[in-house]
Amino acid sequence: MPNEIYRKRLINEIHHALREISDAGLINHHELRGVIREKIISKIIRPLLPPEYEIGTGKIISSKGEQSGQTDIVIHSMSVLPPIMHSSETGLFPIEACYYSIEVKSRLNATELKDSIQKARQLRSMHSTWPMARNFSPVIRVLIALDTDLTQDGMCELGRYSKHDAESSFFPAIQVLCVVGRGTWMHEQNPPHWRIYDATKEHDEIIDFLASLINTLLKFPPHTRQTTIGSYIRAERGFHFSVPPGVHIPDGILPGGTQRDPR
Repeated sequence: MPNEIYRKRLINEIHHALREISDAGLINHHELRGVIREKIISKIIRPLLPPEYEIGTGKIISSKGEQSGQTDIVIHSMSVLPPIMHSSETGLFPIEACYYSIEVKSRLNATELKDSIQKARQLRSMHSTWPMARNFSPVIRVLIALDTDLTQDGMCELGRYSKHDAESSFFPAIQVLCVVGRGTWMHEQNPPHWRIYDATKEHDEIIDFLASLINTLLKFPPHTRQTTIGSYIRAERGFHFSVPPGVHIPDGILPGGTQRDPR
């Protein structure tokens, strides 16, 4: 059984946030509505985050100069690698330090879904120096929709998603899809399957997503992401060796010629 005090507090926060988002819909400015919507979603997530993590907005970058599309919400850790910040929250975030990329849509339709899938594919293809990420992206890609154009008795959200992503069963571009009032779908890799959480009046579909997010962060804390800043700031140039007089170095210990510093 959950702790009712803890649970009710979160439910109240979610309902209050959804009312704020609804009120923001009255603002006659598309970009401003979007910014307010993202900040309200961030306000739900931020109090639950462990202290090693922060929330930002901007682009995710790689050491090879790649850039993701504009990302509504980035959950990252400065203790892995520092971002380049242009304001208190807006910046460029090294991919090795990023854990979640969250796209927020006010009303999901086929056009918005295809756009989100394309952005997620771009992020998934980016290079990472984190050794554990050789075969997969270290960033979990999420789409949150506050409403949908699908009717309750029509095609389900996962069905529409699968229609637009041919890799949805085994290697989906978007790994978590949360549609308020409809449900949350989370893809798991071993074995490949979608875990489905139905919506409730108390918006358990959002609570289930938040619980999974925090559990994942706790499972892979920053100290498990071994990487260095050198790949982001050091030029492609070599170095030489200087051995003190009288010191004998056995053959094969030091490579000959100019070497690239791996640090």
